[in-house]
Amino acid sequence: MENNQITDPMAEARRYVANAEEVIKRTKYDPELKSYTDSKYIKAAGDYLWKGCLIALDAVFHVR
Repeated sequence: MENNQITDPMAEARRYVANAEEVIKRTKYDPELKSYTDSKYIKAAGDYLWKGCLIALDAVFHVR
């Protein structure tokens, strides 16, 4: 069994941010309303960003 864990926490945090960007690209933007039409994807992207922030802060403050 292989161990696929990322050893650099900042790289993992960046990966979460990249995943959030991909989720945002999948949703439709309505320029007339100046908002996104499907809140499901926006909430998912927010969750990814939040997780990435927590991982980055954990790495900076060395809290385990």
